[in-house]
Amino acid sequence: MTNPGGHSSVPRKENAIYQLSTALGRLATYQFPFELNGVTRAYFDALHKTTEQMWPGTPVIPEMETGASDSKATMAAGIPTYGFSGMGIDEDDDRAHVKDERLGVESYYAGVEFIYLYLEQLVGK
Repeated sequence: MTNPGGHSSVPRKENAIYQLSTALGRLATYQFPFELNGVTRAYFDALHKTTEQMWPGTPVIPEMETGASDSKATMAAGIPTYGFSGMGIDEDDDRAHVKDERLGVESYYAGVEFIYLYLEQLVGK
């Protein structure tokens, strides 16, 4: 972005700050299109089928995981990367990354079963 410039004490209509502010406002309201290729479609289809098998009626909602994972390397290589967990955590007892971090036994085994069933869906068994 270029313009004649100037001093902020005497702003012009073509002020770069105003132009940038307008552009950021447009970006804030832009709805990015959701697109799937064959690989990501198969991933989410298998994820949906497995979720429906274990927990009927539960929606699959993509979310950003903020923790570190192997995806750090794959994303850096330009490979779209997704993560999921079949292990439920009580929202009123979230102890992630604290001194007494834990996961319920039932939740752990449900997560193991979920991943097993998911892999079966993914490979077509």
